[in-house]
Amino acid sequence: MTVEDQKKRLRERISEAIGGAAKVGKKGIPRTTIEGWVKGPTLPKLGQFLEFCEEVGRDPASFFNEGPKKVVHIQKLDALPSAGAGATNDAMPIAEALEFPLWMAQKLTKTSRGKVTSLRFMRALGDSMEPLIEPGALLLVDGSDSDHRRSPKPRKASDHNNIYVFLQDGALRVKRLRVDRKGATIALSDNPAYDPEFLHKQDFKVLGRVIWWDNRL
Repeated sequence: MTVEDQKKRLRERISEAIGGAAKVGKKGIPRTTIEGWVKGPTLPKLGQFLEFCEEVGRDPASFFNEGPKKVVHIQKLDALPSAGAGATNDAMPIAEALEFPLWMAQKLTKTSRGKVTSLRFMRALGDSMEPLIEPGALLLVDGSDSDHRRSPKPRKASDHNNIYVFLQDGALRVKRLRVDRKGATIALSDNPAYDPEFLHKQDFKVLGRVIWWDNRL
């Protein structure tokens, strides 16, 4: 299948999805934007596409090739990064390997300059990142993208490129990490019930950046 054939198929399936989902366009991405993807010539960027899939309740892989799916097996660690005060994890053994669409893994790691082999799944614990990341959400973490100081500052609400999993005092945590003008690292929660925290560089170690998550799985 050529690239043009893939684009045509994507447009057709987006058209099918908006035809059967009345809620599309009522929140999130405007319906006019989605209809523009169908009529062309532009196609959605990865972040927009994932948001669209969530709105219509469809697996991203279902918009692409039929037949055998090309997948990558990503190890799921037996670890719970806490979106809260922190959950103690003495070790992070491998619990199982989960299938993930290869095309999507390649897209995500290309964005983060990482490699598919550096990806690991974890489960979120706690409520400090709600409503974005709910307790029990499946997190995809890129271990090769651990330099939070190089993370660009989000320019809009839909930018989530500063969420990291880090180890602090034996606790595994997930927060937004931001560096202030003085070079200090601040851990931020999305839940307003939690206050910002200043982290001392000798007290924490970043394990990777959260590049994808799903609250439903």
